[in-house]
Amino acid sequence: IENEKLKEIILEFMEPNTLYSIAELQKKVSELSDLSNQKIASLLRQMLPENGTGELVRVEDKRKVYYKLA
Repeated sequence: IENEKLKEIILEFMEPNTLYSIAELQKKVSELSDLSNQKIASLLRQMLPENGTGELVRVEDKRKVYYKLA
């Protein structure tokens, strides 16, 4: 599956005001289950305001990184 399609799948899965870790997305989204954490992190980073589209926000809590819809 190409990157743009994977990003669409991630955005469709995410609920507003909910934090998601990479591991959570990997478990709950079947299309991501075969991808590495690094690959998923790269896709998520491309959707942050400082790197690209601004569809997601990165949140750090107790040294763990989460992503949520912007």
